[in-house]
Amino acid sequence: PAVVAQCGWVGATLVLAGVPGVLLCGAFLDHTGWFHSTARCLFALSALSMCGFSASVQWGTMLSVFISAGAVGFFVTALVAAGFEFAAELTCEPTPSLLPLSCRG
Repeated sequence: PAVVAQCGWVGATLVLAGVPGVLLCGAFLDHTGWFHSTARCLFALSALSMCGFSASVQWGTMLSVFISAGAVGFFVTALVAAGFEFAAELTCEPTPSLLPLSCRG
């Protein structure tokens, strides 16, 4: 029952943690250009954080739910951005989409 009362705040934590995730991931990718390894690392961290979130909802406290929700929001949102950047680097063609993807080279 305690989790149900806080669902909106858990969702807000997911969204608000995703904003710095995207910004930091984008800055890191612009600086290093390690698209493939960054996407793989973010995928692993996203899977681990999602397992932690599932476990904390089942057996943890509300604090652990909020912390793991923040980790899920950070890594999953960063993974989406890194995946689109990696796909743009692979194709090197403008991608018809609502997202502003284009080849830099």
